[in-house]
Amino acid sequence: MNRTITLTGIIVMILISVGCREKKSNRYSDVPVINLDLDKISRYSIDSIATCVRFVPLETSRDCLIERYDDVRIVDGKIYVLSNKGNQQAVFVFDLSGKYLFKIDSHGRGPGEYLHASSFFVKHETGQIGILDQMKVVMFDSCGTYTGSHTFTDIYPGESTVWFSGKYYTYALEYNAIVESPADPEEEFNTIGIYDGEWNLLSHSYPVKKLIIQSMFSNNSGKMFSQSGDTLFFLHTESNVVYHIDDNTFRPEYILDLGDHGISEKELALLYSTHPDAGSILEHFITNELRLPGTTQIFASGSYILIESTIGNRLRQFIFNRQTGKSAYIMREGQPSGRVILGPGIRSHEDHFYSVIESSKIITTRNLIASGSYREEQIFSGPFTPALFGRFNEVSPDDNAVIAFFDIRSDFLK
Repeated sequence: MNRTITLTGIIVMILISVGCREKKSNRYSDVPVINLDLDKISRYSIDSIATCVRFVPLETSRDCLIERYDDVRIVDGKIYVLSNKGNQQAVFVFDLSGKYLFKIDSHGRGPGEYLHASSFFVKHETGQIGILDQMKVVMFDSCGTYTGSHTFTDIYPGESTVWFSGKYYTYALEYNAIVESPADPEEEFNTIGIYDGEWNLLSHSYPVKKLIIQSMFSNNSGKMFSQSGDTLFFLHTESNVVYHIDDNTFRPEYILDLGDHGISEKELALLYSTHPDAGSILEHFITNELRLPGTTQIFASGSYILIESTIGNRLRQFIFNRQTGKSAYIMREGQPSGRVILGPGIRSHEDHFYSVIESSKIITTRNLIASGSYREEQIFSGPFTPALFGRFNEVSPDDNAVIAFFDIRSDFLK
């Protein structure tokens, strides 16, 4: 599957992301709006809203050396780390104290093996792990032992797949339907697949336009599904609608409003008339601080929803309180501690908010203090104290990352 971003792919993504405000249809008129307009919402540094910070170093051993942190999830009291963009194709599993439990590292072509661990999911309660490998899923038990695999034909799961209420939910790629049908790009295909526990297709009833399917072949998909308690949310990477999944029904739950950072029909027409190449199109997005299509992810946790989107050339993170309807922008710039100590993004799952701090970040922070570039009080503020961070003065470049767990202040966005 070709994931090279071409001019056609970029234009396709632009087409389907048109109009955060101008393209809202009447059927969404009664759906609550999540305000993500950077010019109209409050800004907070993570230092000012986090509490109960705790650092958990992931155990480092000869059998457990992680090259990259391409996906980190907290599921049912365990930490799962996917490393799949380099030489490794593995999932590492730790407990919440950072103790190494086991890894799944079955790269190959034989039974129980996979060529590329494109993504993974964990089945709640049983702890079974599924590795997605193009048109195949390879299953392992809660201790990492191979239990079976399933190969798909025309309709097969994409990288964003979850197990929820006894079913698999995934965006399902319909390869033959895309390749063999040169029909109207406005034609709708059913692309969100729902499978039973044996991977029998139960339904693919959520209509998505053909242009959205095509864009999946030229753009890495983000985290589309996010579970919070007994609620499963879905946000397509090129959409501005958050859906609540109820059995086989996708019900609009929220509309995302990016304000002037969402591309409009007028701006789209300008792109067509003045920007003939992909580089110019991307430059237009960056210069005008527009949302780059295909970059939105959603993370639900308790009363909050974290929404991550690239606007211009910066990763932007927003937090929304589902109870009060208030939202805020989480600043990543202007605060040394938010920029240096924490990793590139905040995540949430179940009741956990967390960030990955790679050893290089810890060493950089130490060097900044040693060189006099920053004083300790400039880097450490709020709950991120020197005493907590001082535990990692002996971290070496080969050590695994530290997971920073924290809570959100109970009075935030009330």
